Amino acid sequence: MAHDALATLRDLTYQGGREATGALLRSLATLGRTNALVGQHIGLNAMSSYYATKLPRCEQVFKEGELVLLEGIALAQEAGDRPAGALTLSCLAELLYCAASANTHGARALVEPHQQGLVSSVAELTRRSIAGSLEAIRILREDGEGRHARNLARIMKVCGAVNRCMLHAA
Repeated sequence: MAHDALATLRDLTYQGGREATGALLRSLATLGRTNALVGQHIGLNAMSSYYATKLPRCEQVFKEGELVLLEGIALAQEAGDRPAGALTLSCLAELLYCAASANTHGARALVEPHQQGLVSSVAELTRRSIAGSLEAIRILREDGEGRHARNLARIMKVCGAVNRCMLHAA
């Protein structure tokens, strides 16, 4: 999503108040998660050749997803909506896991220039994914575990997948 479009959406949410901000945060989280899953499927060569030729490279899909989710986290912080920020952070953690998974099959998604080799990139993305998931869990627990049971379960599912990814890379 273009930076200008995000700026326009941000302006509209300020005009629409808390309800509009909540809708935008949910949309950004959904878009970021979609990028994560599409990027992972592209990176794992799990897309049919028809779609593979129509979509950008997985590295671009992951980068766009990361930017959208970081925007969502910043917006949630500005709005003082800690649970929405935590959920968006958990989506970012999932995106990092999906990038690590794609990288186990030769992609170079979200790899820093100084990182060399598969294990280094997968380990760093996995570390960041786990840290993000744990922070999201901490925030949701502080806000009231019972209110966020479904979201906590989804985050824990991603944590399990991250552990499997690390075992595969090792």
